[in-house]
Amino acid sequence: MTTMTLLWSPRSPFARKAAIAATLCGLGDAIAFAQTLVALDRVPGPDLLKLNPLGKIPVLLRQEASPLYDSRVICACLDAVAGGGRLLPREGEARLDALRREALGDGLSEALLLWRREAGRGAAAESGILAGFDAKVRAILAHLDASSPRGPSRQGDEPADVGDIAIFTALDHLDFRFAGCGWRDAHRSLSAWHEAHARHPAFANHRAPAAPDGTAPLLSFGGAA
Repeated sequence: MTTMTLLWSPRSPFARKAAIAATLCGLGDAIAFAQTLVALDRVPGPDLLKLNPLGKIPVLLRQEASPLYDSRVICACLDAVAGGGRLLPREGEARLDALRREALGDGLSEALLLWRREAGRGAAAESGILAGFDAKVRAILAHLDASSPRGPSRQGDEPADVGDIAIFTALDHLDFRFAGCGWRDAHRSLSAWHEAHARHPAFANHRAPAAPDGTAPLLSFGGAA
């Protein structure tokens, strides 16, 4: 029985994060997925602004309850609806570690979105801002690749938490918007982790779209174009 509606888009790493969380919590049948168009260069529609004054997705609509927005809040809600402990360990260092990795994955997604936006300004783009995003993204990927045996080195058949979901969707967005940058060859452990999770149905069913053709990557590793 459908009791909730998720406003989302397959282009948004944060919306895909909420969709994967719903599936992992076993709530897929209870949620209707409604694609919603948003963009940084467009004024959000009035209907969306009424539900989320930030004008962003995802938004979780619930029966007889206020809409929820921000993927972290939505994931916490879904975990609670499923009984708790599914996506967020209940206490202690394990919970803090999951939240830390969620913040890292979300931060990578945010950096990629803002980097691409600034680069889209062409000659008006600030070189210092672009260099800052480049340094941050490289540092995040290096950290994730070296985080063994915790974080993204966990095997894909282990229970996923909010940190895993956030990191996975960020890497998917890297493939989508920065295709051809060569991050996989530069970070083979991280690439193997991503590929292992991509085989899980919950992750596989909410992948980013295919990368657009003919887009020169902002980020480049080694011999990548």
